[in-house]
Amino acid sequence: MKHFFALLCLAALTLTSCANNQEIITGTKIDGSLRRAITAKNDSLISALIRNNNKIFKALGSKEFSGKIAAHTGGVSWAFRPRRYTTGEYTLYDEMLVTNGERSHQCEYVSPEKGYTYKWINRADDMYISMLKMKFVQQDCLMILQYIKEGNQWKINNMEFTPVGRYGLTPYDYLTEAKKKAAAKYTLDAYFYCEAGLAWIEDLKDKSIRFDIAGDLKSYKDELADDLNDKYPFPNTINELPGKPVITDLSMVTVVEGIFPQVSYSSNYSDMADLKMEYEKLTKIIAGLYPDMDFNTAAVIYKINHPEIDQYGNEYRNTEQIIYKRDN
Repeated sequence: MKHFFALLCLAALTLTSCANNQEIITGTKIDGSLRRAITAKNDSLISALIRNNNKIFKALGSKEFSGKIAAHTGGVSWAFRPRRYTTGEYTLYDEMLVTNGERSHQCEYVSPEKGYTYKWINRADDMYISMLKMKFVQQDCLMILQYIKEGNQWKINNMEFTPVGRYGLTPYDYLTEAKKKAAAKYTLDAYFYCEAGLAWIEDLKDKSIRFDIAGDLKSYKDELADDLNDKYPFPNTINELPGKPVITDLSMVTVVEGIFPQVSYSSNYSDMADLKMEYEKLTKIIAGLYPDMDFNTAAVIYKINHPEIDQYGNEYRNTEQIIYKRDN
């Protein structure tokens, strides 16, 4: 945490050097009437994206934006088209009012609450940045809208659309969740949450928004791994079951319904009835074999590698996936 605090202090110094008299106000500290006005514009903009309505774009857009609508909307509008990937429903992730900025000057804001850094180029003396979080298939995305002040009116000047996490979790949230899992004695889950957070940081490395906690995630992951590698070696032969299946890997995977444990194992059975019996027995003992993983989830994914015989009598191995769902 000392390292992270030092990073935030450094970012604060960077902000100060961005412009001597620049001020950034965030969230509920912004005037309520202005926040409501921007929310109304956000809703109108999403409606325009869904309907591909250039009339609304022109009414909301700055001179620059309205002059090149296709260029400014192309990187976002595809997600809202028929058979679209998002409905446009959103939650407000963050917002900031930037005043007295230097035009064409790069600035950045570091959020101590959400752990992200956002970089942008000032396009006007006053800007309003609105971050909308919405579901996008199995991902969470941010639509980042930049408004500038033209006369007395706030006009949309730029928009971008970027994946930022999954099922409500950004990289910063994955680290927070990992520590919660470890506190609950689910250190395997904690390890996998660290892995997921690091993967998202890699995906975001070329984006305008990033999470500078790769070092924290990696050091915490390595700390967990030191204990888990000794405790749970792989492959692991399950001598308690007659067929002696071999567990080759544990992981966490994302499916449409959420993030669930995945158990990969190798079976010696080719007969489907034997395979099913072994699978059912394994589901009953898996939590005891790996008490550091939370199997009290709505589902657990099992990947079973097993021998099969083809029509010529030759043996080969096949992998099947079964989703075990808990009875409510």
